[in-house]
Amino acid sequence: MRTDRQLTLAFSVLLGLHVVTSLAAVALFGRMAPAIERIIEENVASVSAVEGMLDAALRARLGEPLEVARRNFDEALAVAARTSRRSRKDGLSRKSRASRGRRSRAMTRRRGA
Repeated sequence: MRTDRQLTLAFSVLLGLHVVTSLAAVALFGRMAPAIERIIEENVASVSAVEGMLDAALRARLGEPLEVARRNFDEALAVAARTSRRSRKDGLSRKSRASRGRRSRAMTRRRGA
């Protein structure tokens, strides 16, 4: 009888821990939802820009005037660059930029010096 009670208590503790962990995970995912949504929007914009560049390259290969294809490609490339710049600027805090600088300086030092 004592073993049954101990097993029930252990199972109850593990079940309670599992429920608390699950609720914490749901809460964290809820807090992360806006950031995830922004990342997905930026990814869609980047994929769209890359599709535009591919379309321009294919049209040039299929006989579209090179000037038109180059202009279309450059426009799509500019969109991709803006998206990349914006995500880098928004994603790096001042502290992470500083630590990145320290890491890059450390990587350029010679060993043994």
